[in-house]
Amino acid sequence: ADCFTYDPGFMSTASCQSTITYIDGDKGILRHRGYDIKDLAEKSDFLEVAYLLIYGELPSGEQYNNFTKQVAHHSLVNERLHYLFQTFCSSSHPMAIM
Repeated sequence: ADCFTYDPGFMSTASCQSTITYIDGDKGILRHRGYDIKDLAEKSDFLEVAYLLIYGELPSGEQYNNFTKQVAHHSLVNERLHYLFQTFCSSSHPMAIM
């Protein structure tokens, strides 16, 4: 069932039912795709959890290897952008750079 709640007291913050994350703050429950967040933090790395959130299940070994290669490929910064970023003072605020 689709559910959407709007609370203007939180200045445009909304809540909805989700199959990705389940939160019950009163009981201290936080789950991603049915997995307890504590288990994920102890047994999985960042990219395993990212895969879980995107695809709905933890990756197999082969899926993990392919996914990490894709992430690495898309993480490359064009050399021209790298040079541009070097022209800014190291103490510049990130938003000023953007």
